[in-house]
Amino acid sequence: MTMIITSRPDLQACRTRCREAATRAVSALSELLESHADRPDVVLRTLKFDKIGWDPLNLERRDNFCEQVDQQATVIAALDATEWLMERHPGKRWRVEPAATGTGNDIVSDDGDVVAEVFAAVDPRNNRKLKKDLAKARAAAGARHRYVIYRSPIAAVQPFEDVVVHRLPD
Repeated sequence: MTMIITSRPDLQACRTRCREAATRAVSALSELLESHADRPDVVLRTLKFDKIGWDPLNLERRDNFCEQVDQQATVIAALDATEWLMERHPGKRWRVEPAATGTGNDIVSDDGDVVAEVFAAVDPRNNRKLKKDLAKARAAAGARHRYVIYRSPIAAVQPFEDVVVHRLPD
């Protein structure tokens, strides 16, 4: 889902939807744990396959719990990254599309001057995510400012010459 962010109230509205999705999912999880306390295998299967969660940005769309956990972390990271970019590049409108596919970037300023790739991961090296996002940011035609912004308990340690890499706080 694409979000257009022009102000802090726009960010807050997206955060509110994410919080509601999380509240609904935790409620469903509590019910699941209560109803199947003696069947941990059923609990784990349900978390993986059944639609007891919600899309963090579209409360009309159900999803499995595991997917919501991943998407929720990515969306919150994207919102935090957008806020960070807004401070560095004031006055711009932002197209935010976490986990953009194809050639699109996760965050792009309205004038195309700023692009960012965003992710949340246990380790930024997992599945070569950092390396892939660096390549995607570098490939953004016309952008003067390129970023990879991520949330992880592990910091990336190598230097990056042409792309700013920023680790969001936990």
